[in-house]
Amino acid sequence: MSERARSVVLASGSPRRATLLEKAGYRIRVEPAHVSEHWPGDDRPESTVIGLATRKAEAVRRRFPDATVLGADTEVFLAGHRVGKPASREEAARMLGELSDREHEVWTGVALVVDGRRYTAADSALVRFRPLTEREIGTYLQHADYLDKAGAYGIQEEGRDLVVAYSGRLDTIIGLSMNIVETLWSRWEAQTA
Repeated sequence: MSERARSVVLASGSPRRATLLEKAGYRIRVEPAHVSEHWPGDDRPESTVIGLATRKAEAVRRRFPDATVLGADTEVFLAGHRVGKPASREEAARMLGELSDREHEVWTGVALVVDGRRYTAADSALVRFRPLTEREIGTYLQHADYLDKAGAYGIQEEGRDLVVAYSGRLDTIIGLSMNIVETLWSRWEAQTA
């Protein structure tokens, strides 16, 4: 990876995404996008996460026009419908109750915006929750940080106790598919070589 490619402005305040990038050797500057996560486009999972990741990356690129900007978006879809992030404890409890004893999809979209070009891709994974009682959900919500997370859980934190199985990449579920990041960097480098 080139020296330039190792430096990126991350259009996200997610410490989980920052950690994944740093572990892979990237130097990052964290600049949250602060954009609406309402998606008025079609509701297909791949379109939604790529659209939102691109919106975030472009918002930050406007503030740092010469930077290499990386945006990401992670969404939970249950039976084809976007679950979203809870705005309250009550909403989080409702979401977790719907996910209880069911399988859902986690989609992560990534957008790399650099030199006036956009590179985008998405990945998905399947997650199955164990059956949860109302009491278990209440206990979880007392101890977990759930408000900034799609589906009200993070698999790398307290949310791991809710999950009975998953298939796909763990980093996709956490919020940044590093295989996609590497692929997008490679595409950019191949076009600038």
